[in-house]
Amino acid sequence: MEFLKDIFKDAICFFDEPIWGTIGNFFTAFGFISTLVAIIRYFHNRKIPNWQDNVSIKDYPPDYDVESTEKSPIYSKLWSDLPNPYETIIIFKPIGTVIPKMKVIKLDIEEKPEKTIEVFKNITPDDSICFRIERAECIPSYKIRWYSEFGEFSEHFFDENCRNGINTVDGACYKATILSTIRRIIGFR
Repeated sequence: MEFLKDIFKDAICFFDEPIWGTIGNFFTAFGFISTLVAIIRYFHNRKIPNWQDNVSIKDYPPDYDVESTEKSPIYSKLWSDLPNPYETIIIFKPIGTVIPKMKVIKLDIEEKPEKTIEVFKNITPDDSICFRIERAECIPSYKIRWYSEFGEFSEHFFDENCRNGINTVDGACYKATILSTIRRIIGFR
C-alpha cells in the first residue's frame, strides 16, 4: 500500500512542476488564435461570391408565346395581358433545385426597397415565374430576391445592362449570412 502512495505523491509532484503551467498557457493561446483565424476566415470567405448555376433568368420579346413553351407558367402581378413593344418578357426558372421563397420588390428612385409586391414559395424546376415589364435604362424599378435551401440569398434587378443588351442570366451569386453558414455546416435545410 505504501508503494501506491509513493507513486501517487510522485505523480502529484510531477504535475505541480512549472512546465505544466507553460504548456497550459500554450494550449490556451493556441485555442484563442485558432478561434480568431476561424472568425477572420468566415468574414473573408463571406465576401467571395458563391456562384451557383441553379436558376435561369431569360429575356424574350414582348410577343413571345409563354403558354406553348413553358410547362406550368406562373404569372406575376407584373404581367400585363396587352403587350407593349417596349416591354420584355422575363422568365425566372429554377434548375435542379427548389427555391423555397422568392420576393418581388418595388424600388424607389434611389434603388432602395419601397415595398414587397408579392411572394412566391416552393418554386420547383417545373414552374416558371413570368414577368412582363419595361426595362428602363440602368434604372431598375423592380428586383427579385430569392433564397436557397440553406438561407443564402441572391438578387436580380430588372434593368438594362447598357453594355451588350443581353440580360439573360444562367446562375447567380449567393450571399451567405452567419445563420445560413451554420445551417449549411450542420445540414439543416
